[in-house]
Amino acid sequence: MLLASLLAGFILLFGGFLFFVLLIALIPSGKSKVAVANNSVLKIEINNGIADNPNEFNFNFALFGGLQGKPYKLIDAINAIEHAAEDDRINALYLDFNYGSFPAGFAQIQEFRDALLKFKASEKPIIAYGNIYTQRGYYLAALADSIFLNPNGVVEWVGLSRTYTFYKETFEKVGVKPVVLRPRNNQFKSAVEPYFLSEMSDANRMQLTQYLDGTWSQVAQSVAADRGITPSQLEAYANSFASIHANNCLELGFVDGLRYGDEMLTLMRQLSEKKDNEKPNSITLSEYISATKSDWNPVGSDVIAVVYAEGEIIDGEGSPEQIGGDRFVNAIRKARENKKVKAMVVRINSPGGSAFASDLIWREIKLAQEQMPVVVSMGNVAASGGYYIAAPADTILVNPFTVTGSIGVFGVFFTGQELIQNKMGLRYDGVKTHELAELGALYRDITPKEMDLLENNVTDTYGKFLSRVANGRSLDSLFVDSIGQGRIWLGQPAIDNGLADGIGGLKDAIEAAKALSGITEKYRIADYPEPIDPFQQLLKSFNMEAQMEKRLEKTFGNSYKEMKKMENILQQQGVQARLEWDIID
Repeated sequence: MLLASLLAGFILLFGGFLFFVLLIALIPSGKSKVAVANNSVLKIEINNGIADNPNEFNFNFALFGGLQGKPYKLIDAINAIEHAAEDDRINALYLDFNYGSFPAGFAQIQEFRDALLKFKASEKPIIAYGNIYTQRGYYLAALADSIFLNPNGVVEWVGLSRTYTFYKETFEKVGVKPVVLRPRNNQFKSAVEPYFLSEMSDANRMQLTQYLDGTWSQVAQSVAADRGITPSQLEAYANSFASIHANNCLELGFVDGLRYGDEMLTLMRQLSEKKDNEKPNSITLSEYISATKSDWNPVGSDVIAVVYAEGEIIDGEGSPEQIGGDRFVNAIRKARENKKVKAMVVRINSPGGSAFASDLIWREIKLAQEQMPVVVSMGNVAASGGYYIAAPADTILVNPFTVTGSIGVFGVFFTGQELIQNKMGLRYDGVKTHELAELGALYRDITPKEMDLLENNVTDTYGKFLSRVANGRSLDSLFVDSIGQGRIWLGQPAIDNGLADGIGGLKDAIEAAKALSGITEKYRIADYPEPIDPFQQLLKSFNMEAQMEKRLEKTFGNSYKEMKKMENILQQQGVQARLEWDIID
């Protein structure tokens, strides 16, 4: 009875806490929106990161890291920064890098950076300060009029890398055999190489080298132009890690001064025209978005639907961080059946995934394109299945850093005859009605006939992929195959090959959709899929397994990511149109 009473009390307290948190999250506080004071400094906390469409409700328990800062929504951040350039109440912009972490891809950073350049054109100063600048962070900070570093800080400038973990010899020792299915000419489809090779293939090494060199070249050229440091000097600094000491950073021209936080506070007072010991006028980007959104957010009867396709493409509903085939089919269908929707923008930030789900989404986007203009905006990556769903669009815009293409497919599963029968000593016997009834059985190797059937299936799927691209882009299938075969391309080469139409970001895509639709009056933006119910997200935040996984990822970093990749491959079913791609910088 005592145990039952304690349990009942715990449930009551827990339920009350849950209700209280929900009230805080969902009920307006009654406070008026933040006012923008004259002579304000717009402060952007870079550690928050950028997301194409962050979850509306984002709560994590202190037990697993505390409240998590919500990333800036890319389109809102861009519009707000551009608005601030013309806002007489804003005197300057302050980039707060703190410890340098910048959760965003290079393409997102580039779009964010373009908005900052428009602010800079207003001749209002941009100031950057950090304890540590990572390479991604420094790529953004380099455009600032003045860059300051903590006297004990560092600027990371060492180049880019991508390293694979190969499991072939491990599988051999364990007695597990990977069955890799790949069209015979898909030599660049490298996601499955770690399972049957012991080192990178020549094709993958070539495409990866071109990609990293192209990405680094764009970063280095921009930094060189911003800071007045020659490209050859930047190369020498990267090879020697000359920026490891703060004094070196100052001497080499990476930063303009070494200051502590209190000295930066003094500078903030000067920028906001305050006297000593007075609190400087500053407003965070999140506060500024809230205060000014009604000034720059379009409102009208006509609608441009923006479909955010971000994450891995999977079968079924999927989570908010995934592109669930069923969920996105329903979302796109809902948008195209809405008579107020005059055009559609599909923002893709995906390495692909399930070929089956990709085809379902492709079909729905194709139906939308037949009744309204469809423009695709590609973010950090829109490759493999991510490109498959883009193919029907009227216009495809890429970022210079976008990883796209990877037109190819693969399949992989594992058998364990050596492990199960020879090492564990298990034996199997039974009956079957047909020759292929045991296809995919773990306890035996696959037969040559079964292998031929599965390879033909993968080849047929690749042929369908080629035809989707050829028809959507008005290209010859043989030409698509020549630039396909699983090969990835950066933004400009993708345009040169006919896989995209031009350079542009999400805002450019919205403007292109507006022009194609003939909208002349005011319009509004509607986001799809619609946000998941906040209560469901709150319940999800209580998921101890998910919270522990976040903690493990934070603790073990790349090692944990490699383990999760292995787990994901083991769970994949069916033919995959997927790109495995990470850059370490």
